[in-house]
Amino acid sequence: MPEYPFLLQVIKADAIQRAKTAKENIGYRMASGIEVTGLPKSIQDIIEVTRQIGLRYPWPDAFCIVQNDKADKDHQFNSIAEFYKQADILISAASASDCSEGSLQSRRVDRCYGSIFELPYKWKVDGHETQHLVSSRVISFGSRQIKWTY
Repeated sequence: MPEYPFLLQVIKADAIQRAKTAKENIGYRMASGIEVTGLPKSIQDIIEVTRQIGLRYPWPDAFCIVQNDKADKDHQFNSIAEFYKQADILISAASASDCSEGSLQSRRVDRCYGSIFELPYKWKVDGHETQHLVSSRVISFGSRQIKWTY
């Protein structure tokens, strides 16, 4: 079974603008890669989560789709539902107001609850309903909770 790309999603990604893949930097990135330490904090955090759970390849659309190339965007967007559907997991940095904040901040242990429950319906999640609905597993890092759905 092939290893599907590990998707990540960052909500309200204002700080990611300067880190996006564009025609001007795609050649360098393909040859040299992307330096993790130069990325916004939320992206660094989610790359760390990727490594900690044993997956190799994050798939952030801001880096994997050439943002100022209409042909590449059209081609990739035609397949994006399949990317989400086949992803091992979708990570959402829901607590960050932008990418520079990070999503792995400390949480109060006395506020952690061990309850697991199943709801018989879907609910609106973080304004990115489509990605959450087609992904089979989602982990969302909120400011006061970590939410796991599958």
